[in-house]
Amino acid sequence: MSNAMPDSVSNIHRRWSLTRINPSSYKISYALSLLFVSTIIFIIQVYHIKTDQIHLLYSILLGQIALTGANFLDFVALHRTPLNKISKVFHVSAFANFLWLFTVILGVTSESLFSKNGSSFNYYLIEGMLLACGLRIGIFTSVFGAGIGRAIGASFIQPLILLFVFENSFSYYRSVLMHPVGLGYGLAFVIISISWTIIADRAGRPGIKSTFGVLQAFLAAWTENKEERMEKISESKAHTEVVKTYIVKFKVVNSDEISIILPEVHPGPFNPVGGSNLPYVLYTLFSKKAIVMHSVSDHSLNIPSKKEVERYIGTFSQASILEKGHTCTVPVQFRIGESSVTGIAFGNTAMVILSMAPKGMEDVPNSIRTDIEQYSSELGFNHILVIDSHNAMGDHLTKTDSDNLLSATKQCMKQ
Repeated sequence: MSNAMPDSVSNIHRRWSLTRINPSSYKISYALSLLFVSTIIFIIQVYHIKTDQIHLLYSILLGQIALTGANFLDFVALHRTPLNKISKVFHVSAFANFLWLFTVILGVTSESLFSKNGSSFNYYLIEGMLLACGLRIGIFTSVFGAGIGRAIGASFIQPLILLFVFENSFSYYRSVLMHPVGLGYGLAFVIISISWTIIADRAGRPGIKSTFGVLQAFLAAWTENKEERMEKISESKAHTEVVKTYIVKFKVVNSDEISIILPEVHPGPFNPVGGSNLPYVLYTLFSKKAIVMHSVSDHSLNIPSKKEVERYIGTFSQASILEKGHTCTVPVQFRIGESSVTGIAFGNTAMVILSMAPKGMEDVPNSIRTDIEQYSSELGFNHILVIDSHNAMGDHLTKTDSDNLLSATKQCMKQ
C-alpha cells in the first residue's frame, strides 16, 4: 500500500491543506483572543510595570472581562451589516489581538537587543493598538459590509477599552501624546487601511460596482448557504448559450429504465450556487437510476442560478429520439503516454471516455471535442458522446497531452 499512487481525494487534501489552517469555531477564536490579551497584560505587568502576582492576576481577569464585553459591543455596533455574526466578531478579535501581541513582542525584543530599558515600550503598545484598528477597519468593510465611517468607529471600540485596562493612568496617555512616534506610525497604518478599503472596493469597476459586494455574497453562500446575492451577481454577468444534453436509455426486462446522462453544461460554480448540485439534480430527476457524466465543458458553462437550473431541466420535455437499437460493441481501450481512452458504440452512436489518470487533468478543452466530432463523422458515426472522466486531479493539458489524447481517441473509434 505504501507504494500506491495517491487517490484523487488525497490529492485534493494535499492541494488545499493550507486552507484548513484557520479557526474552526468561534470558541477557538474566543479562547485565542483571551490568550493573546492575557499575554499582553502579562508582558505589561511583568516586563514594564514589574507588578506583584496578585495585581497581575487581577489585571488578567479584568482584561478578559473587558474583552468579552467589547466583543458584544462590536456585535451591536455592526448591527444590520450584511454578514454580522458574533462568531465572525470573535474571529476578527482573535486576528486583531494577535497582531497587537505580535507588535508588543517585537517591541520587547528590540528593547532587550538594544538595551533601551523600556523607554520605548509605550510606543509599541499604542502602535500595536492602531495596527489592530487598521486590520479591523479592513475586515469590517470588506467582510462585514459596513460603510467606511461605521467601520472606523466600530474598529476603535475594543482596542480603546483594552488599552484603558492595560494602562489606566492619565500620565500614560499624556506621555503618548508628548512623544507621538508610535502614535504616528500607528495612525499611518490606519490611514493606509482606509485608503486600501476605498481602492480595493473600486478595483473591479466598471465591470463590478463593488468588489467587497462580491466577496460578501460569496461568503454568505459559502459559510451560511445563502446563495441569493451570489446568484443575482452571477445572473447579471451570465449570457445565453445553446447546449445539448445526451441521454442514453437502457431498457431492462421487468425493471425501470437505466440512463446515462451527458449534459454539456458544467457543474458549478460552487455549493450552493446555481448548478453546483446539477449531477444530483439530474440523478434524482431520473428516479436515481442514472449515471451523470462530465462532458467536455468548463466553468464558462456554469448555470448561474437555481432558477436557470429549473429552466434547463424544463427543456428535457422537448427531447427527441436520435437512435434506437439492440446491439453494441465490446469496450475498447487505447493508451498513448499518460492518455487513455475507452470507447463503446451503440449502433451508430459512439461514446468515448477520456482520462489522464493517475496523472490527472483539468477540464478537457473544447477544441479536442470538436476534432473528435469531426473524425467520428468521417468514420460514419451519426453521433458521438465525448466524456471527460475527471477521475484524477491535475493540471491543464499540455500540447503533448492533448495530441496523445486525440490520437488515442481516433484509434479507439477506428477500432
